Amino acid sequence: MRAYVGGESVWSKAQKDAVFHLQKYAAGRAPEELYEFHSDIAVYLGDHEARLEMDKPAPDIRKVRREFIRGGNHPDDVDGMFNLYRRFHQVSYMQKAVRAWSAADRYMALLEDAGTTLQGEMESTSPSPARIQAVLAEVSTINDNLTPIENQFVDALSEASRATYQWLQAIMLAATPALLGLGTALSMRILQHRRRADDRVHHIAFHDDLTSLPNRLMLNQRLDRALSRHRRTGSKLAILFMDLDRFKVINDSLGHEVGDVLLRQVADRLRAQSREGDTVARMGVARLKIPA
Repeated sequence: MRAYVGGESVWSKAQKDAVFHLQKYAAGRAPEELYEFHSDIAVYLGDHEARLEMDKPAPDIRKVRREFIRGGNHPDDVDGMFNLYRRFHQVSYMQKAVRAWSAADRYMALLEDAGTTLQGEMESTSPSPARIQAVLAEVSTINDNLTPIENQFVDALSEASRATYQWLQAIMLAATPALLGLGTALSMRILQHRRRADDRVHHIAFHDDLTSLPNRLMLNQRLDRALSRHRRTGSKLAILFMDLDRFKVINDSLGHEVGDVLLRQVADRLRAQSREGDTVARMGVARLKIPA
């Protein structure tokens, strides 16, 4: 919308300049004034052709870009102007602006025809002052009619801009609780993932990979606590060291995979038979059981 308002400013200036140069051409017949008139008309023609192309079911964006640039619009603004027109031209605010744009183009076409008529009269062998004055009067009327139409175009876009700002404010206010809830949920999920990751790291550090039994490090920690408790309270402490006879034969004859299965089965049975508070750990190929 900013680009359209800026484009209207360029368009309005070109329209006023076209009238001015046409009047000066009528007064002095200077060719350069006629050239400036056609240069100003080219601004209208560029925007006009761009609008006609955008009204097509499948517009050519390259042509729209070329014509908008001919109309004095900045190349970086063209894509936004094209998208705004195509996506929102059915919205009431844009419809008002487009109607004003179309009406202004009709008057500019009359101004272009007046310029052609005036040029033909000025270049004739016997120009008629009355005819020239009639054309200039028509140009003045066109100029007077264009001013309120230009204001209608700007007012429609300004109204659209204010309405859009209000809608965005309402949407942001309505979305704030949802965004806060989403942020809280994401934070909780991240914390849960972090907690699970920490638990996983802790489990890897203190447990045997194969059997998931406590490893030597955890056994040493629990043994230190049990010995401290024994020294303070005199509680009983028992340490049971277990070994699997001929385990090397199983590995050598049936393979390490079968040996691993056996170790996991033994670990599961020891874990199932242990009392609450007992520690069943694996130290290398050995398993230790510490009754509480």
